[in-house]
Amino acid sequence: MAVRLHDERRYAIAPARLAAIWRDPAFQEARSAHLGTLAARCVVEGDDVVLEETRDTGWPPHVYVTRLTTRWDGLCARWTLERLAGPGDAHASGSLVIRPAAEGASLTLEGSLEVRVPVLSGLIERLARRALVAERDREARFVEAWIAARREP
Repeated sequence: MAVRLHDERRYAIAPARLAAIWRDPAFQEARSAHLGTLAARCVVEGDDVVLEETRDTGWPPHVYVTRLTTRWDGLCARWTLERLAGPGDAHASGSLVIRPAAEGASLTLEGSLEVRVPVLSGLIERLARRALVAERDREARFVEAWIAARREP
């Protein structure tokens, strides 16, 4: 069963600057660390931003590794997430769209997530969705702080 993802946030920054932040490896690695990863490595290859993260599930087997690839075209991106190592199977895909908004920019995330863990799939998907919603709120606060720390006087 796939879980649909939708989130929209507004930031007090120009759309082009917001897109540049999301393409910045230093931002991606700092965002990942803020969200509790054990390790993160981000590289930019042309229009592709590739982030590999190691996370702890909190239950045995604990560790899993994912690769998030975001392919940018201006203010829009297509993204895919794949599990490289760890329990079960998970993949997700979708889009990020940055648009002008009142006093800044909006960032809209759309997509779907599918998690398959033998015997536990339904439970794992519900837990993953709850965790993603909570993570998006923490991420939004981190993005706002990142923008504020780099605001030009």
